[in-house]
Amino acid sequence: MLIYTEEKKFTKEQIQKLFLSVHWISGNYPDRLYKALMNSATVLTVWDDEKLVGLTRVLDDNEMLAQIHYVLERTGINQADISKLENGTRNHSVNLLKRLADGMGMALKIEFVTKQKA
Repeated sequence: MLIYTEEKKFTKEQIQKLFLSVHWISGNYPDRLYKALMNSATVLTVWDDEKLVGLTRVLDDNEMLAQIHYVLERTGINQADISKLENGTRNHSVNLLKRLADGMGMALKIEFVTKQKA
């Protein structure tokens, strides 16, 4: 089960690992990256148990304007496709499900089982 939070409970190492997993060069500067996120007004994170799997940083003026600066997820699947999966508006392939499972550190298991007779 994924948990979404605004609490900044992440470590430098978790942030670095997430940024490097999506090949963002800022992951090579964990001290600066961590400081920037801790000084940001709004950082939303997504957790799968103790594993940081997603992050959104919002830049705002605390009054009228808010801009999503970036959205990262460890799956390598773009945000639009994740939303479509969550909302049931996308037919998903086995390959996409495998990528999603990999991003969450899980294995995909699909099986056929005998139906119960009524």
